[in-house]
Amino acid sequence: MKISKSFLLFCLTSQMNFLFANLTNQGFEHYGLYSFSEEELQEIEKNASKVDEVVPNKLGATRIYGHENGKQIYYENFKDLGEFSYYQDSTSSSVSFLSSSSTITSNLGASLPSRVDNSLLPSFPPIGNQLNLGSCVGWASTYYQASHELGLLNGFNNKTSNQYVLSPKWTYNLLNGGVNYGLNPYDAYNLLNVCGAVSIASLPYDSNYLAWDLNFQDWINATKNRFLKATLISGLNLGNRQDLTAIKSALNNGHVLTFGTYINSWVTTKIKRDPRRINNLYFNEYAVRYMNGQKGGHMMTIVGYDDTIWIDVNNSGKEDSGERGAFKVANSWGTGWGNQGYIWISYDAFRSVSGVKNMNKISRVPLAAPLNSAAILAVPVKANYTPSLLSTFTIDQGRRNQLKVSVGASSSGTAQPQTSITIPALNYSGGPFDFAGTSNSTSSTKFAIDLTDFAQSAQNFSRYYLICQDSTKNFATTLSGYTLVDIQRNATIPSSYDTTTFDNSYVAQYIDYTFLQSQGIYQQPTSAKITSHSNNQKVQGKIQINVHASSGHDIQHVDLYYNDIFIERDHEAPYQFYVNTTAFKNGKGLFHAIATDSLNNKVTSSVSLDIRNPTRPNKTQKRGFYEEDIEVNIPYILIEE
Repeated sequence: MKISKSFLLFCLTSQMNFLFANLTNQGFEHYGLYSFSEEELQEIEKNASKVDEVVPNKLGATRIYGHENGKQIYYENFKDLGEFSYYQDSTSSSVSFLSSSSTITSNLGASLPSRVDNSLLPSFPPIGNQLNLGSCVGWASTYYQASHELGLLNGFNNKTSNQYVLSPKWTYNLLNGGVNYGLNPYDAYNLLNVCGAVSIASLPYDSNYLAWDLNFQDWINATKNRFLKATLISGLNLGNRQDLTAIKSALNNGHVLTFGTYINSWVTTKIKRDPRRINNLYFNEYAVRYMNGQKGGHMMTIVGYDDTIWIDVNNSGKEDSGERGAFKVANSWGTGWGNQGYIWISYDAFRSVSGVKNMNKISRVPLAAPLNSAAILAVPVKANYTPSLLSTFTIDQGRRNQLKVSVGASSSGTAQPQTSITIPALNYSGGPFDFAGTSNSTSSTKFAIDLTDFAQSAQNFSRYYLICQDSTKNFATTLSGYTLVDIQRNATIPSSYDTTTFDNSYVAQYIDYTFLQSQGIYQQPTSAKITSHSNNQKVQGKIQINVHASSGHDIQHVDLYYNDIFIERDHEAPYQFYVNTTAFKNGKGLFHAIATDSLNNKVTSSVSLDIRNPTRPNKTQKRGFYEEDIEVNIPYILIEE
């Protein structure tokens, strides 16, 4: 693992607390985690949904099986994870996490693998760099976690393409209030829930923290990447103990979790040679022993864990009780930081009362203290999500911080919404700038907001509201073009209101519309596309072919063929196929993916691949599937004996 010479020199000249005490000298001028008051933390703890048991999904169950049978899965691209669902326990406020397609119903926490690393999964994006902005919340919640969870569920490879990697700029710029100071993470997760996020390919990251995304199509595309409301997982610090079962179970299921910390108060070390020789894989890598203050509020992402790793927490030079085990954490300060952008944090560092000899005699703060020692879990609304009903509208205003915009719904004949949500970015925030973030001159921007949750509510809403408030006199707002777009019917329903200008007041408009999901007038057409490879790409050995398929009618299955040879059928998203190309002759051939929906409509996507396998002795192989040998040069399921 290579680290730049200048970085090593900096580390070696600053003793044991060297790594984070003077990060401003490294160009990391900002961190970006909002500081909570004690009252705010209590309110979060009171109202937030919590996960206290995690049931294995298919990936988790496979990892557990490998662990129990003496096999370690260390490099994976697992298929067929299934969708995620929540159920509410009527006897408590907790929420349990399930995989709807898993047949395993018991908590197998006691049998969890000794180590898991989700940064190796193709869905986890490359390490990024927030530069000199206080955008760590956008990087942790949106770039790392949300991108990974969408990729995990839909089968996207975020290491080879940024098409489905979400932009931290979207989150940071919409929520920072026009100042480069940082974010409240719950605002970020609220934005993901209400508006989703756009890809970094559409909105590249840079040092401009004022400009909003003005591309109307981006606002539509963002709604396809919406997330369920985030939930908390506790256990990092329970007074004088820990219970990491739920957190490690979520990681075992392939998820990544975010948390808050004070990075400038970390006390760090380098991992020493293991006295029991259990695990010397990480010798000389950077690790965190404990935290001794509250400087440098920062948000980061837990990507895995290793129960066998030894970190000399008390710096005694020998192993003491409580020093085994650490989380692997991703940072957003580039690959020149830590262990190529990652670092190990001792389990014990998260505790307010250490379990290691002599570590309670020193000043210590539990490492995830900023958010009451909770880890945050967030998952997408569903696989291949497409909104059913959108609200679109155009606003002219030169000072976006004087605007508050809400959407709502009710039954017909009522005078006000029975339920509503405020659009996170349009909530008297954004600073005294136009939407482009360049001046306070009047500018016009068109927005799109997903109303599907209202439209599919059991309350059968039929009146949809748009409420726009202007808080400041002499800077008038103009609202125009309020429209509903029924995706299923391919119908546009304009409001009967004319363009309205108002000043230091509000405007409430509504459209009466009956949304019938089952009316069948229009359905999203069935589509299929091979996303993993480009035409004429050279391949060899075992490859993974990903297919993105969607339809207004349910996709029943996707079949994969090589020329006219049937290979495999997949019944559930994400549609992924694992093919041994050595079963076929070298040269160009067509792989065909055929998606079939519930009405037996079929759509085909094809890609020409150039098979270039080395000449080797003939072996009997099953057509199109893995058989004997295992290679490590491409992503796939690999089990080491």
